[in-house]
Amino acid sequence: YILNFTMNSQLFTNMDIYLKIDVKLLGINIFTYILAGLITIFLSLNFLLGPGWLGQLIGLEGTGTFTQMSDSLPDTIDLSSSENLL
Repeated sequence: YILNFTMNSQLFTNMDIYLKIDVKLLGINIFTYILAGLITIFLSLNFLLGPGWLGQLIGLEGTGTFTQMSDSLPDTIDLSSSENLL
């Protein structure tokens, strides 16, 4: 049991070295952390405010809530006509 405890403690002390090597190999730096933070913020806001909130805030047309209906879409569709029956 003492041998296992000694080996485990050595593994945990050396784990920091392996983590640093992995971070260097993956190319993780401060910009990666900033990007991950921004992604988290925007996905959270998308979940809370709904899709299209940023475009609506900026003022882009066609984003956010839909207030105009296209003229090419019919108001009603009769599904009981012969062409729609199986």
